[in-house]
This record gives sequence, C-alpha cells and structure tokens, in this order.
Amino acid sequence: GHEHCGAVAAAVADAKEPGNIADIAKAIRPAVEQSRELPGDPLANAIRANALDIAARLRNTSPVISEKIKAGKLSVIAAVLSLKTGQVELLK
Repeated sequence: GHEHCGAVAAAVADAKEPGNIADIAKAIRPAVEQSRELPGDPLANAIRANALDIAARLRNTSPVISEKIKAGKLSVIAAVLSLKTGQVELLK
C-alpha cells in the first residue's frame, strides 16, 4: 500500500466512482470495515488493513505462491510506502 491512496480513500468515503475504480473500491471495503473502529486516521488505518489483507490473500489463495512459501523460497510481506519520504514500513 501507499499513503494517500485514492482507491482506499474512495472506499473509506463510500464514494460512487465510475468504472474500474468502483470495482477496486468494492474489493477494498472489507479492509475499511475491519479498520473502522481503530483510533487515528481512518485513511491510514484502511491503507494498512488493505495491505495486510492483500498479503494474506496472496499467501492463501495462490497455489503457486503458497507452495513457494511452504518451501521457504518466498515471503509475502505487507508494507506501506510513504510517498513523502520513500520509507517503506513493513507490517506483520
């Protein structure tokens, strides 16, 4: 994920965006709901939750990826990029 993500912002605002953005926002909404009650910035919380959700889906739904993880040949780690500093925060 990255800070100030427009797709996550649309999902947080429950915006009715046209085209592909609507599909992307729909996919992000579970992370938004999961993070809704957390203290702090709702957008930042949703970005983090979405990054964690995507990493978990990659680990668990792709047979190719999950086999490589089990074999110790691959790691999938959620992270958030700061667009201001270029710093990447690794998440659990």
